[in-house]
Amino acid sequence: MSKTELVNTAEAAQMKLLTTKSIQVQQHEVEKRTALAEIKSRLAQMVAFNREELKSQATARVEECKRHKLSTLKAKLKSYERQV
Repeated sequence: MSKTELVNTAEAAQMKLLTTKSIQVQQHEVEKRTALAEIKSRLAQMVAFNREELKSQATARVEECKRHKLSTLKAKLKSYERQV
């Protein structure tokens, strides 16, 4: 083989290696993007669930406060009725 042929063969082998590495890097990037999208999706679901849970808890606290106030008012009313 001539020197030119050796250089061309070496360059072709190096090009093939670089192409393979490039493909691997691209596949890795796709995998990372996919994993990130899955994480974002799960996080969005968790945020939505937590938001609904907090709303539910707040509603329950409001209802409990209303029941407590109503109970207190009933007790006061009964107290006033006994005095009269």
